[in-house]
Amino acid sequence: MRIPVMDAKMHQLMPTTPTRAKLLLKNGQASPYWNTLGVFCIILKKEVEPSNQPIALDIDPGSKFEGWSVVSTQEAMLNGMSEAPHHIKKSLEVRRNMRRSRRFRNCWRRSARFHNRLRNKKSLPPSTHARWNAKLRILDQLRQIIPITDVVVEDVKAMTKKGAKRWNKNFSPLEHGKTWFYAKIVDRDLRLHLKQGFETKGLRDELRLKKTSQKSKKTFIVENRLGETNRFSPE
Repeated sequence: MRIPVMDAKMHQLMPTTPTRAKLLLKNGQASPYWNTLGVFCIILKKEVEPSNQPIALDIDPGSKFEGWSVVSTQEAMLNGMSEAPHHIKKSLEVRRNMRRSRRFRNCWRRSARFHNRLRNKKSLPPSTHARWNAKLRILDQLRQIIPITDVVVEDVKAMTKKGAKRWNKNFSPLEHGKTWFYAKIVDRDLRLHLKQGFETKGLRDELRLKKTSQKSKKTFIVENRLGETNRFSPE
């Protein structure tokens, strides 16, 4: 567990341990602060020269569960797991049925729009957008408490096949979704690192870490995929 730290100008610094944070508060060198997320932080009362280490957010996308790890060059700061959104399809169906019921009532009816405003425009399907946008929300919230500099994503291969309609229909949204997600990360001035599945498997084998077959099990293997010199062992 680490306590977020900010300097006198509200610039993010390296998180500290609860013991050190308590000592800074006791000596009057820092003041307590709760950010907009309700997370407890400390603000130093004097200006210091930032000496932040590279901090990477490691994302392991999944169809049902997704793993998160925030690691620095020294240790793992945070591990987490989130469930991928699955309610979008049902919500769209409810909205469609309610819209149809309004059309058949005499109290109100809007005119039909024969020219769809989104036609011939690049857009993501609602389910795909919700899935990848959820990752962005978690990234933005973590950046409010931790000075993240890099984002490492295990790349999902979903290439389409020429002439295969069913294959393209199933995997094309996934390919467009991850491309949109990668562009949003670059727009946030973060360094993006893409790793393949065989690369993460090689690191697990080298560090003798076993991967569980139960996807929903709340256990984590912490790996730093920024380079060979910065590696981490499980907590």
